[in-house]
Amino acid sequence: MNFRLSSLVLSSLLAACGTNSASTGISTSSDSANDAINGGAADSGDPAVGLLWLGSGFCSGTLIAPNVVLTAGHCIHGETVEGFYIGKGKATSVNTFDGPPANTTRYAALAQAADPKYVASETQCPNQTLDVALVKIEPVTSVKPLTYATGTDYSVNEKCTAIGFGQHGSTVEAKRKATEIVTDATSSSVNVTKGSGITAQGDSGGPLLCGSNIVGVTSCGDGASFTAYGRVDSASSWIAAQVKAWK
Repeated sequence: MNFRLSSLVLSSLLAACGTNSASTGISTSSDSANDAINGGAADSGDPAVGLLWLGSGFCSGTLIAPNVVLTAGHCIHGETVEGFYIGKGKATSVNTFDGPPANTTRYAALAQAADPKYVASETQCPNQTLDVALVKIEPVTSVKPLTYATGTDYSVNEKCTAIGFGQHGSTVEAKRKATEIVTDATSSSVNVTKGSGITAQGDSGGPLLCGSNIVGVTSCGDGASFTAYGRVDSASSWIAAQVKAWK
């Protein structure tokens, strides 16, 4: 399996975390601009979903409290989040992006924590531990946070929505959304197949929404298709405790 984590970082970082295509040949999609994430549609809404800038690359994440962003554990593994950027972003070449996107507002990152059960792996997908993390930020008063699942809140064959700033063809850093279809789940992951689109490099940590609840965060996959999500309800007790601790 050509396993990859779905964060997107610049070429100075490890290929297993996803580097730009100029240096490692990340798969690009032939999907048209109207297809979404890799394929879907441009998304100018969903303001709670933003971009987490890591200083040398980025992930996606979702506001779940005025000062807390839900993302993936591998996004913060060995990285320090610089800020959370809210807005629709701006499409930039995967070969040349070098900072947070235009059309966004920055909220500084203050702390970060991965689920205590999370163990980084560059060979396992789905990760057998909970690839889930939180980032504490400056409070956001202008955006309503989204809710996250505390129990099984999806069904096999359910059509759910993925949102992220990851790779679409040869561009990144523009927020997109797509439908994906739940295929199965394990204790640590919710797995999907492509609907109108599929998540890709840089969508890491972005939400899978079944109904109005976040049931997973984009974790990993094969090539340009990232089909495994860190299962949020399995981490919900830790999430609630950490959000309370950061109030």
